[in-house]
Amino acid sequence: MILASRYGTTHGALHLTDQDWASVDWVTHALDRNHFVKVVDNATPMASSSPRIVADTSPTWDTMKNESYEHYIDVSLTTEAERSGDFTEDDDDPEPGYANLPSSRTPGWRLAIARRKFERVVQVLDNSATTETVLPGNAVAYFEFRWMPTATGALFDQGGDAITQLDQMSWSNARQLFRFDSRLPQRAKVYLNRVEKGHWIVKGMECGKCGWFNDQP
Repeated sequence: MILASRYGTTHGALHLTDQDWASVDWVTHALDRNHFVKVVDNATPMASSSPRIVADTSPTWDTMKNESYEHYIDVSLTTEAERSGDFTEDDDDPEPGYANLPSSRTPGWRLAIARRKFERVVQVLDNSATTETVLPGNAVAYFEFRWMPTATGALFDQGGDAITQLDQMSWSNARQLFRFDSRLPQRAKVYLNRVEKGHWIVKGMECGKCGWFNDQP
């Protein structure tokens, strides 16, 4: 990740400030502040950097110097995170950089912030249904559930107290992007297939606020 001096701050500095890191990745920043991950900024001046022509009002580039720094951000799980069981290895490909910067992110972890708690079955439909098409040997069931936060996910739950531990930027992003509230009931639709008499399997699930799953949820 290559960033110019004064990235996200009003004064020149070699290392990213707390505010800078919140702008780069607010989720990791929140996990770092609450001791689930450890972030280390290995920053060094670039061997050579070409002059950058920018407006004097730019908030992210140093208008007085041409210095740039290479930042290699190391993120590791803490003992508390490992014990939580909420993190699993991510096998995705590295992500490309932003805004023409030669930065990338290597695969890290997938974080489970909540799990479903079944509440009740609302309706079950078979091939006699008139409101939607259900093929013979199949069924559709509607049910209600609530999201129950994991130990780590409680940080982002608007229905709990832990979210108040986030800084203002992370709190705002969590409310706008996650919209995770354990107080609110959710409704989902599952597709069932009868493989033998009396035995049904879940073929998929549809949930407006939790995505689509082809395998058994």
